[in-house]
Amino acid sequence: MTMVTINDTEYNTDDFTEDQKVSYNEILFATNLVNNLNYQLQCVKTMQATVVNRLTNSLNNEGEDNVETEQFSTALYNAYD
Repeated sequence: MTMVTINDTEYNTDDFTEDQKVSYNEILFATNLVNNLNYQLQCVKTMQATVVNRLTNSLNNEGEDNVETEQFSTALYNAYD
């Protein structure tokens, strides 16, 4: 017996018709997909911030020895080549 609340009303999923079960499962699927995509978006935003930070640091330290950054950038570029 699974109870769900929709618009402040509780329903027992055992009482759902087949069509209602299909709709409920679609809602669960869509909710899981939204959560997964939000997680992926946060990962990409974190990666973006890291790369912006690395570029900013590189630009602010021009003329200094950036061998480590250059090696990392080359390895990253080659990984996608």
